[in-house]
Amino acid sequence: MASLELQKIHELRGRVRFRAPVLYRAFHLKDYLEGVLSRNGHIKKVKVNPLTATILLVFKPDIPIEKIEAELKSYLEKLPSPSEVKKLKSEAKPVVASLKEDGPPWHTMPVEEVLKLLGTDKEKGLARKTYEKLLQKYGPNILPEITPRTGWEIFFEQIKSVPVAILGVAAGISLFTGGIIDAVAILCVVGLNAYIGYKTEAEAERTISSLKKLLHPEALVIREGKVHRVPAETIVPGDIFLLRPGDYVPADGRIIEAERLSIDESALTGESLPVVKTEKPLPPNETYPLADRVNMCFMGTLVLGGHGKAVAVATGKDTEIGRIQLSLAEARPPETSIEKQLDEMGTKLVVLSGALCGAVFVLGVMRGFGFLEMLNTALSLAVAAVPEGLSTVATTTLALGVREMKKENIVVRRLSAIEALGSVQVMCLDKTGTITENRMTVTEVSCGKSYKPKDLENRYLNFSPAPQILFEEAQDELLSLLAVCVLCNESEVVKNGEKLSFRGTPTETALLEIAFKAGLDIEALRKAFPRVRIVHRAENRLYMVTVHSLPSGKFLYAIKGMPTQVLGLCGQVLKGGRLYPLDEEERIELTNLNDQLAVRGLRVLGVAFGISDDPEIDLDLKGEAPWCENFVWLGFVGMEDPIRPGIKDLISLLHQAGIRTVMITGDQAPTAYAIGKAINISGQDELVILDSSDFSHLNPEAFKGLLKRVSVFSRVSPADKLRIVQAFQDLGLKVAMTGDGINDIPALKAADIGVTTGSGTDVAKEVADIIIEDDQLGTMVLAVEKGRIIYKNIRKSLEFLLSTNISEIMVSVSANLAGLGQPLNQMQLLWINLVTDVFPGLALSLEPAEPGIMKEPPRDPQKPIMDTNDFKRLSLQASVISGASLFPYVYGLVRYGRGPKASTLSFLSLTASQLLHTLNCRSEKLTFLENSALPKNPHLAKCMWGTAAAHSLFFLPPIRKVLGLSPLGLIDTVLVAATSFGSLFFNAFLKKVIREGHL
Repeated sequence: MASLELQKIHELRGRVRFRAPVLYRAFHLKDYLEGVLSRNGHIKKVKVNPLTATILLVFKPDIPIEKIEAELKSYLEKLPSPSEVKKLKSEAKPVVASLKEDGPPWHTMPVEEVLKLLGTDKEKGLARKTYEKLLQKYGPNILPEITPRTGWEIFFEQIKSVPVAILGVAAGISLFTGGIIDAVAILCVVGLNAYIGYKTEAEAERTISSLKKLLHPEALVIREGKVHRVPAETIVPGDIFLLRPGDYVPADGRIIEAERLSIDESALTGESLPVVKTEKPLPPNETYPLADRVNMCFMGTLVLGGHGKAVAVATGKDTEIGRIQLSLAEARPPETSIEKQLDEMGTKLVVLSGALCGAVFVLGVMRGFGFLEMLNTALSLAVAAVPEGLSTVATTTLALGVREMKKENIVVRRLSAIEALGSVQVMCLDKTGTITENRMTVTEVSCGKSYKPKDLENRYLNFSPAPQILFEEAQDELLSLLAVCVLCNESEVVKNGEKLSFRGTPTETALLEIAFKAGLDIEALRKAFPRVRIVHRAENRLYMVTVHSLPSGKFLYAIKGMPTQVLGLCGQVLKGGRLYPLDEEERIELTNLNDQLAVRGLRVLGVAFGISDDPEIDLDLKGEAPWCENFVWLGFVGMEDPIRPGIKDLISLLHQAGIRTVMITGDQAPTAYAIGKAINISGQDELVILDSSDFSHLNPEAFKGLLKRVSVFSRVSPADKLRIVQAFQDLGLKVAMTGDGINDIPALKAADIGVTTGSGTDVAKEVADIIIEDDQLGTMVLAVEKGRIIYKNIRKSLEFLLSTNISEIMVSVSANLAGLGQPLNQMQLLWINLVTDVFPGLALSLEPAEPGIMKEPPRDPQKPIMDTNDFKRLSLQASVISGASLFPYVYGLVRYGRGPKASTLSFLSLTASQLLHTLNCRSEKLTFLENSALPKNPHLAKCMWGTAAAHSLFFLPPIRKVLGLSPLGLIDTVLVAATSFGSLFFNAFLKKVIREGHL
């Protein structure tokens, strides 16, 4: 084991992450440590990651962090001894062995040694023959497929629950006591219920699987000295591949070149912050968790910024993510919180009823009733207590919800997202590509005077770039500005016959388009000024610089980015073909002009250039550092990204639904303010905007205090977006985040609901919980509405199922405690639970939206699906239904004595009362007499008539015999009808009384 070290790597109020190398790859300690820490009274949540040797602790905010750190150290010092560790390893699952270290320690080896060992060349890559041999040896670079669960596995999982176990015991006892028909019937019910659960769960899995988009990533690989774009699956160990922003890393690799290279490894390590990479080897003889291997890159992670080059050291199943995927072969998707709550509710109901069964059994024996008679009575109570329909209704409702939302172009990638939709309280909207169309167009160029696109068409049609003239001698500022926009640009020119198009980011392609319309020969210009260096935007450097060689031997610096920062680099300005010093008065005028452009909703870029003998000038602005006198200010480029149609109406609908909307953008404050005002993002006259420069230095408490007023965040980085989402969550709010770009990924993952569009990046779709295929964000309102409907419908089904189940228990327990015998036998209770309860419950789960559902506030996410008040209300309903069954039973005892007649009266009254009770459960507030205000539910009518038709089978002698029923006379039939309808009307009266607050 490694020596005990504890490093604090991230801290917020009530939340801290530590790194402890002692835990690296110690999978057998994960459960042990999570168990002992979760029992600590100060700690609310624990997550141990052996792959990264990190421990995430969520604790009570009023506890000092020093105390938490001290307690954690004490736990780490008491980890199991080496002999106990050895024993744990021997008992561990094979997954631990599959995650062992293989191969050389690439991260501690120099680049030259790595390349030599792999038989490859840094510049030329692999030779064709060598590549073909390696491909034959290692096979394709694809992850191992996880074998899906078989149909039998899904089926048997349906019977592994406490309620089913109770039914199994009841069947066994019935068989032992001679009740063969009862035992067979109980087992048939178990099998049928398992089959229903199997069908719904299998359908849900098929639906989710069909929505997963299969990615076929490509990679830039150097082979035989040439760069090729190839499918990632063709990569072999020894291949040299390039790393560019937005690309997935195609294989595990050793970094051999890195220029400001940063990679998001959260998919593998769980660390939310990007990792800055280097090519330097790490010191040997130390243990390095994956997150600390800064000279390695891993398959499936995402390049966020900079450029780099790596050599593949592992592919396919031998990669880190491949090993993990092999370990997940037996994994099952986690239950949704609703499913967990229902399982717990069903178990508690069974335990409570089991206690009642035992009490009734003991009481009956003490009163002198026969042992077998009381045993059968207790079994009947147990059967009545089992809520067979709970999990079936929940799974079916969620699965059907996924399918219905798919019809509306809403792809739900996980079931739990559906229920979370109904409780969303804050929706964070990324501007570019979400609120706007992500289709940038240059609308104005300002350099000395203002130019519109029409003013620029064919302006420089006959211009042929002459390196000895352009830039090295004073030129027209518009020509120089357009040339810089072409050079400081990574978009590619794509030729298709005579047609020309551009491939790259919306901003950079818009710049190439305006230069092309002005008549510049883009390819000739780039050839005349070859690029030798590129400096990408960074979190604190919001501009991009490219360095180009000039025929004179000097170097041209082409710059574009945030106007205020670019202006801060410049000491001169080009006007009328001549250079002038950039004095303070001129700076103020340019700053005001920038604000004027931005306040119109334009995205504004500042453009500049410089010439120097040094190609490696440090361009970071540090504090009040003076600008470079050789850099020349050229002007502004104003671009517009049109607001999507209907966004303002969408924001208004979200406000009506009680959902707060917040806009997050990388644009400068005036632009963000203009767009926020245009769409009324705050829903009020007042619009509060906060720039990242204003909140980056704030402590968490002060920042959370500001969140209550701010509606627009400007100039934010990916880390800022993540911080904003987590700050809202720390306030106890459910947060949805919409975004479609790479920079949105950390926030999309952290949010309770991550939403992207169909045209979003592939990686955004992989991270998001919900994908809006038609790119119409207005569909999001429909998604929220569907989420609320589904949650309400599950509650309606629960109200029906629980009230009817409780009524069966009340009938049996009350009659036995009163010494009236057992009104209902096992077969009758099974029939009620299977036929009378399940199908109406399913119909209630398909109820359409009640009027005004989107004008209600979001539900409290902390509130359980059924609270104490709900159970009180359900108990009252159950009491009425049980009374409607007990009254005819007592009447039958008086008139006919104990026997099938009295039991039949009780049974038919109970089934009819429960079936009619469905009408009262269609709304949580409205009674069945007010149901005309509700939309029609054709499924309910079909289920009720179908259930009634199933009950008509009682007229068949064989069915009557199995259920223990006897024919009824006219007076008996009238009594059954009167008590059933009486319970319907009385429960409607109770609902109205409770609604008006009188009870």
